[in-house]
Amino acid sequence: MVGVAYQILDRAWTGSFGTALALPSAISFSFVTIATLGYGNVVPVSAPACGLAVAEGVSEQLYLAVLVARLVSLFARRRD
Repeated sequence: MVGVAYQILDRAWTGSFGTALALPSAISFSFVTIATLGYGNVVPVSAPACGLAVAEGVSEQLYLAVLVARLVSLFARRRD
């Protein structure tokens, strides 16, 4: 979903990622950002692109932390 936002951002601000960003590359960059891999094949160059990448990274990591905490609490309740 955020991959589409990256592509829209690249079309609105040409050169936000250095070169034109196709949808598969945008989705791949989104996955790399979520997984905190940082391959470096796609790099945000403009301020809006950097901001969106940071927002995605932080929000997805918080989502993952809340999900894991919720699952652990449900598992702990079932054991009691």
